[in-house]
Amino acid sequence: MHKTLAYLLILLYILALSFGIWQEDTFILQLCFLIIPVTVGSVLFFTSKRAFIALTIFLIPISITTNFGRFSFAIGFPSELMLAALLIPIWIYIAKKPYLSKRILLHPISLVLLADLLWMCIATLFSSMPMISLKRVFMRFAFLSLFYLVLAHEFRNPKQIINVFLLYTTSLTIVIAYSTLRHLSWGFSPKVSSAMPQPFYDDHTIYGAAIAFVIPFCLVVFYNAKLLKISSWQKLFLLGLLIVLTLGEILSFSRAAWLSLVIVVGFYLLLKLNIRMLGLMTITIISLGLIAANSTTIYNTLRQNKANSAQDDLAAHVQSVTNIQTDDSNLERINRWICAYRMFEDRPLLGFGPGTYQFQYGRYQVYFEMTRISTYHGDKGKVHSEYLTYLCELGLPGFLIFLTILLTTLVMAMELYYNPPNPAAQKIALALGLSLITYFVHGLFNDFIDQDKASILVFGSLAALTALYQQYPQKQPTP
Repeated sequence: MHKTLAYLLILLYILALSFGIWQEDTFILQLCFLIIPVTVGSVLFFTSKRAFIALTIFLIPISITTNFGRFSFAIGFPSELMLAALLIPIWIYIAKKPYLSKRILLHPISLVLLADLLWMCIATLFSSMPMISLKRVFMRFAFLSLFYLVLAHEFRNPKQIINVFLLYTTSLTIVIAYSTLRHLSWGFSPKVSSAMPQPFYDDHTIYGAAIAFVIPFCLVVFYNAKLLKISSWQKLFLLGLLIVLTLGEILSFSRAAWLSLVIVVGFYLLLKLNIRMLGLMTITIISLGLIAANSTTIYNTLRQNKANSAQDDLAAHVQSVTNIQTDDSNLERINRWICAYRMFEDRPLLGFGPGTYQFQYGRYQVYFEMTRISTYHGDKGKVHSEYLTYLCELGLPGFLIFLTILLTTLVMAMELYYNPPNPAAQKIALALGLSLITYFVHGLFNDFIDQDKASILVFGSLAALTALYQQYPQKQPTP
């Protein structure tokens, strides 16, 4: 019964998307777009919550920000509505499993995520825009509740982890097909690539980041299909997904996503060479030191690069990554980063509050640093760096907590890879670790953690790592 309802909801939603009902200003059409899926989803919610959670995850990539003019509100539909419906049942569910919940909550990843949430709450008390910050904290709480706590409980074996990621990936391929067909009509021009994934993804950067995240996961699962008990038809399905994902990544023209995949290859080689965390940190510190020591030479070399990302040329698009003289995309990022640092200097301890950067950075811009795509209205993106977002919105403590999350995640993933509880857990840990590397690299250039399309991937991966740790022998509680 619940499967039939799930299929019906998916069909209704995809039909609504196909006919562009979300764009219509007709009251009846908007009402149908809202009420019919909500009604079907509500029945499903009371019939099978697990099916409802699975459906929520599947619908995240194809959810859209819908403005219901007659009702004067905008919502990520249907994913945000479904997430809100799950909050209370989630905590009832967790309360029924106190022993398992305790083991999960005391895991190092859980503790740093809790510290992050608590510091967000503290920063909100002193926020420059309290209501904006409160909304951001609520969304983080909702994401952690479903994408981390519930999934950490549900990921009892590697197959469950694989199923959840394939749910998201399968839905993502629908967006890739839609985006590719739109792009085809423009001759696959890089100039229009940013708008192609709309209305599902805001632009090509988060779209490319999502694809980059799932590619390593799917690759590892594909090449370890026998060990992970993947059937022949499922392996064939994975191969099809990988082909579509590769095409989507190329046509996303997201330079940060491409770079993150290159870094993943390097990280994988280090793992194969048995490089541990101390060695990885040593290599990173030495690399940063060499860059600092040769900064003048590097800067003079970069100044000579005139390749522009707006050109209809793939080679020029790739080369433009290091153009800091004439490429507006790069120059605007630098402008935003400088503004973020100036904001940090003004409020170094508590920051301006979660979610406030885009509304506050305008007055920190300097005319000669601005570009033709600069704005004072907070309507063209945020910091373009996860790290600097934490620094200016949550101050130095928030930034250090974020770095702790990064380091803790890498330590846990590498521990599971080098000392796994079982061979299947090792391969899944490798897949998760490589995928998370794409996010940490991409986070240098963009910030997506507070969007459900990215947070499900990041927090879901952290949940999976935490769950894999539960496979180590545990001391059973005294009856």
